[in-house]
Amino acid sequence: MNPPGELDAIRAAHFTECYHPVVNGVVISVHTFARELRRLGAEVSIIAPRFPGYRDSEPDVYRIPSVTFPVEPVYPLALPFFGSVSRIMERVSPQVIHTHAPFLTGPLGRKAARKRKIPLVFTFHTRYEDYAHYVAIIPLPLARLAARKLSRAYADSCDCLIAPSSGLKQILLSDGVRARIEVVPTGIDLDLAEPEKLAPIRGRWAIPSDAPLFLYAGRLGKEKNLEGLLEAFAHIRQRRADAHLLIAGGGPWLEPAQRLAAVLGVQSHVRFAGMLPREEVFRCHAEAVALLFSSLTDTQGVALLEAMAVGTPCVAMRSPAIVDVLRDGENGIAVEPEPEALAAAALALLEERELRRKLSQAARETAREFSSSRMAQRLLGIYREFIV
Repeated sequence: MNPPGELDAIRAAHFTECYHPVVNGVVISVHTFARELRRLGAEVSIIAPRFPGYRDSEPDVYRIPSVTFPVEPVYPLALPFFGSVSRIMERVSPQVIHTHAPFLTGPLGRKAARKRKIPLVFTFHTRYEDYAHYVAIIPLPLARLAARKLSRAYADSCDCLIAPSSGLKQILLSDGVRARIEVVPTGIDLDLAEPEKLAPIRGRWAIPSDAPLFLYAGRLGKEKNLEGLLEAFAHIRQRRADAHLLIAGGGPWLEPAQRLAAVLGVQSHVRFAGMLPREEVFRCHAEAVALLFSSLTDTQGVALLEAMAVGTPCVAMRSPAIVDVLRDGENGIAVEPEPEALAAAALALLEERELRRKLSQAARETAREFSSSRMAQRLLGIYREFIV
């Protein structure tokens, strides 16, 4: 085995609350970093809750006992049994532990780090209080307060925090988090943006080849402001009756979104694509006039970067997620968080070809700055600082 200072000797164990076959932003982030770190010579183990009936094809994924409930979607919860984790740690002998949630697997990872006297890194993926409405058994104000306090306390128990955007870093600092914070966004796989991989996809959803197509790509959750998105599209159709909206993603707000589309009278021009493989999401980006980004709670703009990688301009409501990625008027358009503003900017892109060309070119250049390889190199450098 090589000495700890050498690149290929770095061994990292990632503890995550969810992993394949679940698909969400955290899973994409963990998988992307693991793949790129391995390409750089690091050894990466992933510790995740066991998913019933699923067998991993990816190497070095270790499953720990979990419990599932008879609800959809299936979302196994890790059981706080340290025995299985301890056995995994003996096998993989990590030099750094990297956790991705503060509640279940997070404390398991922290205990393993303290027991082995190795650094603990934590990616603060999201503002957990924004998701408190999913804890139905606790009154919402109490759930929000508990999520905020617990996540901040966990953050301060770590050696280093990874914030996926500078916007989130500023929020954490203003909340009084004292731990060291480094900004490392989730990088994007630029290989998926190569022109030969961007086959047309409109036919699958019966979208006319000459129709103006707008795209939303992401999870369908209450916190994503899909009301604002659909209201904006209703305004767009008042000016362009031939416009279509493709919604790529799944989640618990699918049926409410479908009902709202019907109430707004746009259901005939809205297509719900469901969950798609990453390569197909890139194809959707390539077909769109613009990506419409309506979320006010996201902490990083992965969807923005994926659109930019294929040269598709983005129109985004102002939020912490866009500050590192979108420069208003240069590589995209940032608007106030109002449906009318989102619609007006989208229509401007549709009608002004020169603006679209200018933003498209700058967007491609921005995407290259956030490649998954570059972001993994940045993360690896942080690991090396802590490994002694």
